[in-house]
Amino acid sequence: MSIDAQTGRELQTKLPGEDYPFDFEYTSLTDGEVIDSITSISQTKRGTVDGSVDVTLGVTSHDSNNLGQVWISGGTDGEYYCLNMTVETSIGATRNCVGVLLVKDVC
Repeated sequence: MSIDAQTGRELQTKLPGEDYPFDFEYTSLTDGEVIDSITSISQTKRGTVDGSVDVTLGVTSHDSNNLGQVWISGGTDGEYYCLNMTVETSIGATRNCVGVLLVKDVC
């Protein structure tokens, strides 16, 4: 597992041309609390690369436990994207989870 030096959060990496399943793990849910629904997903570019484009956020899903997921495509080689998923849980609480994605042509 890689850690993003700027945020201290887990860093996931994808190739510019691939579709990628980006996972959000909600580790702070209380005993018996599970994800009921995904209410929003958003992105913010860090601005590492001049002229970078947004990633495309696709289908979202959750496992009815503590894992949310969004399929991501596109993006600019070398750019970092901060992603935020908001869910509603089985106890009616709103929870947020943030992750960092690096789009990198590593091969």
